[in-house]
Amino acid sequence: MKRVWQGPFEILKREGGNRYLVDTPQGPRVYSIDRLKPYRPALSGAKVPLYYHADIVAPPDDDGWVVQEILGHERRPDPKRRGKKRLFWRVHWKGADQPSWEPASQFVHHVTDKWLQYNRRHNIHVDWSDVS
Repeated sequence: MKRVWQGPFEILKREGGNRYLVDTPQGPRVYSIDRLKPYRPALSGAKVPLYYHADIVAPPDDDGWVVQEILGHERRPDPKRRGKKRLFWRVHWKGADQPSWEPASQFVHHVTDKWLQYNRRHNIHVDWSDVS
């Protein structure tokens, strides 16, 4: 999931109308006022540095967790719960020679757009309460 709001960022100047020049980590960008909201500091008065929320990005040399493509899915018997089945996805990881079968638990902390899109296309609804 992507963040709805980021910041706080400094407004450098009003460009005219409802447009403002904003200092972002990627450099100055112009935004419409409807894409901005005022920053409200903590009641304690604690200072918050600008660029407070930087996106978490995997190190460039760590491609082991990057999904290149979801190739398929299947339901397998769950040895811990009799009569229940668990979903597995066949994943081709970036830089891997062979695809692997992964349970939903593999995606709990590594949800990717490709995995979400695959699930939507195949009408798969993951019950996170079943993830072990």
